[in-house]
Amino acid sequence: MKAIGIIGGMSPESTIEYYKYIVHSYVNKYGDSFYPKIIIHSVSFQKYINWMKKDKTEPIKEGLFKAAQSLERAGANFLILATNTMHLYTEKIKSRCNLYLFEITEVVKQLIKEKNYEKVGVIGTKSCMEKGLYQKILEKSGIEVMIPEEKDRLFIHKTIFDEFTKGIFLPERKKQFEIIINSLKKRGANAVIMGCTEIPLLLDNHNIDIELIDTTRLHAQKALEYSLNDNQ
Repeated sequence: MKAIGIIGGMSPESTIEYYKYIVHSYVNKYGDSFYPKIIIHSVSFQKYINWMKKDKTEPIKEGLFKAAQSLERAGANFLILATNTMHLYTEKIKSRCNLYLFEITEVVKQLIKEKNYEKVGVIGTKSCMEKGLYQKILEKSGIEVMIPEEKDRLFIHKTIFDEFTKGIFLPERKKQFEIIINSLKKRGANAVIMGCTEIPLLLDNHNIDIELIDTTRLHAQKALEYSLNDNQ
């Protein structure tokens, strides 16, 4: 059983969900509490928000690398980032850290390929949608990726940072997100990736006739499976 290192705090809401889901999934399946050791390094999120606003990528990469080093020293055997967007800035972790980074994009790609989806939509932060976090990896496999119209991207981004990351989930936002997701469906999407780890907290119960890929739960579940597999 491998110890899981979580780089969290981006935001606290998603970090809590990762921890709870890993623990509860283990207990529900095995009936005991011998779940893996979980070590969390929670960063100061405002610094990363400020760096992203100024498009300063190097401090983000260095900050994530230092967080990874901290988890390595604390005894983690592999790493997960409890966020989608920060997977855009993992070069230093992958090139300089001794720990394996279990990436959210890889598990999402695997699911989409298993389901033979040809077109998917992505909703998340502006960076996630516009800088190609999922486009880069999925289009290599022949999967078309669509993002919302510009005004909808701005609305989603603002809502994530002004509300979701602060634990605010207003009922009226749910309807607005459903409209945006349905517009992606009308454009031909077979499924929509919830490419922000807080979005599933808003759309836990929804009225959308299309698969919503919950990246938080999927990533957490696969990380648990990886932790328990001594052959990997």
